[in-house]
Amino acid sequence: MQNAPIEVEYEALASPHAKIIADAAFRTSSDGQFEGSYKWQSDLYRTLSDAKNDVGLITMGYAASGKTEAVLIPSLGMHRGGAPRRVFMIESDESPLDDAYYRAVPYLKNFASSDGEPRSLYLDRFQASSADQQCWTYLASGTVEGPLTCSPLDSGVDLVLTNLSRFEEFFFGAGGVNALPSSLAVDDSHITRKNLFFFNEAHRYDAESFNRFTKLLAFLYAEDVDIIVASSTLSEECRAELDFLSQGSNSAYPSSGRRMFHFQSTGNVLASIEDAIRVRYPLNVRTAAVLNTVADAERLYERLKSSYSHNLFIYHHEQAPPRRQSTYAQLRGLEKEGLGYLLITTGACLEASDLDISDMFSTFCSPQKLLLRAGRCNRRRHLEFGNITIYSDGEKPHGSTMNAAQYDRYREAMKSCHRSEFDPTNWLGFVNTERECG
Repeated sequence: MQNAPIEVEYEALASPHAKIIADAAFRTSSDGQFEGSYKWQSDLYRTLSDAKNDVGLITMGYAASGKTEAVLIPSLGMHRGGAPRRVFMIESDESPLDDAYYRAVPYLKNFASSDGEPRSLYLDRFQASSADQQCWTYLASGTVEGPLTCSPLDSGVDLVLTNLSRFEEFFFGAGGVNALPSSLAVDDSHITRKNLFFFNEAHRYDAESFNRFTKLLAFLYAEDVDIIVASSTLSEECRAELDFLSQGSNSAYPSSGRRMFHFQSTGNVLASIEDAIRVRYPLNVRTAAVLNTVADAERLYERLKSSYSHNLFIYHHEQAPPRRQSTYAQLRGLEKEGLGYLLITTGACLEASDLDISDMFSTFCSPQKLLLRAGRCNRRRHLEFGNITIYSDGEKPHGSTMNAAQYDRYREAMKSCHRSEFDPTNWLGFVNTERECG
C-alpha cells in the first residue's frame, strides 16, 4: 500500500480566500488564458491541492469549459516538494492524444520554471510502436531532456498520457494483476505523492469499452485510489452505472459560442460536402469537413488539393504520430494567429480536439457525436454565429446503436431544426434515451 502522505501546510486553501488562490493559479499557470476559475474549478482546486483528501467523482463540463486544467493545475502546479499527486490522464482508444499532449506541455514547462523543479511527461498511445512511447523532462531553465527511456510507472513521472487499453496493460497485463497501488513506484524523496487516475472524455467509450471501464473503476475505487471521470455528454444511464462516485458541482451547459444548424438530405454525402466547400469556403475562415472513414477523408483531400494549396490539411488517426502532432500544432498555431484553414478530418480526431471551427460540414452522426462536433464549432465564441451543416443519405449514423424508431425521431428532429440556432439541450434527450456510451 502507499505510504501515508506527510503533513503539509494547506490552511490557506481552507480559508475564505480559497477562490482567490485558485484564480491566481489558473491565471499564472495558463499565461492568462484563464482569467480565473469557475466555482466548480476552485472547489476542485481546493480538494486536489490537499494531499489529505480522497477523490472519487464524476465532473461534467461543457466543451472548452476547462475540465483538463481543473485537474492538472492543482495536481501538478504546486512546488514539487508539496505537489500531492502524480496524474494518469486516460482517454479512449480512439483518441490520438494530440490535444492532450499539445495542452499539457506548456503547463508542465510553466510549472517547472515557476518553482524551479522539473516536470516529466510520459506519452503512451494505444497501438503505437515502442518508438512512440516516449518520456520528456521539462527543466526550470526552459530546456527539455528527451525523448528518454523510462516506464510510465516510474516514480519520477509526473504526468502519463495514455489510452484505456494501454492503461489496462500497465496494471493487468502479462496474465495477472499488479496490485494497485502497490505496483506504483514510491518517490525516493521525503514526499510521497498520491496517484490520481483521470479518465477524460469518458463518453467516447463504445458499449464494450464502457463495460470494461465500469469494472476497472469499481476495482480502482475498492483499492482506495483517487479517481476523476470527466465528460461533457455522458448519459444519465451511464452515470448511474458509476453511482459509487460522487457527482461534481459543475453543470454540463450552457454551451460554447452560438451556432446555426443546417440539415441536408443527399444521395451522395461526399460530393455534397465537396460542392459546399467549393461554394462557401473563403480564405481565412476555419472550415472543416468531418467524414466517417479515413478512406473518405483521403478521397476528399485528393479532390481538393489542386484547388486549395493554401492551408489545406488532412488529419486522421491512421497518420503516423509525428505527422499528426505536427499537423495539429499547425492548426492550433493558425488559430492563435487569427488565420484560417481548410481541414479534412475524421470524427474520431475532431471529437478529441480543441479546434475552433467556423464552418463545419459533417456526415450524419449519433446524438453524442453531434454534441461533440458542435462543441468544436465557434468554440471560443469569437463569432456571432458558427455554422454546422449535417448531410444525410438516409442511413443510420455510422456506428450507432439506435433502433429504427429512435433513428426516425432523431432524423425528424434534425429536419425540424434546419436553419435554427443550435441548442445542445435539444439533443441531450436523445443521448439519455439510448444506451450509447461511445
